Amino acid sequence: METHTRSIARIALASRDEPLTRLHWTAVGLAATTGFVHLYLYWVQGFVPFLLAGLGFLGAVALLVTGVNRRIL
Repeated sequence: METHTRSIARIALASRDEPLTRLHWTAVGLAATTGFVHLYLYWVQGFVPFLLAGLGFLGAVALLVTGVNRRIL
């Protein structure tokens, strides 16, 4: 079981050392913009799915920038 856990951790952190390309930063900007638009729509309309979508987009941006496996994202 311990070997299986190590392999999952290795996969999850595999892309941490690879630098972000211009395409990655473009995706970060677009996803962050979409996340803020969803949070704004939640603020205006109070529709909970907008809040969840906005937090999901911003969470994905945070995971990408911190180096979690990009293939999973």
